[in-house]
Amino acid sequence: MTFGHIMTITMVMTTVNVATLKAKLSAYLKATGAGKEFVVVAHSHPVARLMPPGVQGTLAVQPPRTPVARLRDIRGVRVPAVPDAVRLIRADRDARHS
Repeated sequence: MTFGHIMTITMVMTTVNVATLKAKLSAYLKATGAGKEFVVVAHSHPVARLMPPGVQGTLAVQPPRTPVARLRDIRGVRVPAVPDAVRLIRADRDARHS
């Protein structure tokens, strides 16, 4: 709409849930290629935005708060060693034949 020198554009964001997007991905990609934009929601919460290529979004990329190299310092849960299958089978066989 144009009022004098002020131009107002109203843009309605269409939402799509993850399951529907997965089931009809080709159709949504075709619509996106034609200029339509979608907000992907999971459990009623926005998780992503699907927009045409070349469209500048309003999201800004923020620099990391800590250096990426510090990811190596994160201590996680250690997975127990995988038992040797051959040793377990032999032990079981020896126990049954003794």
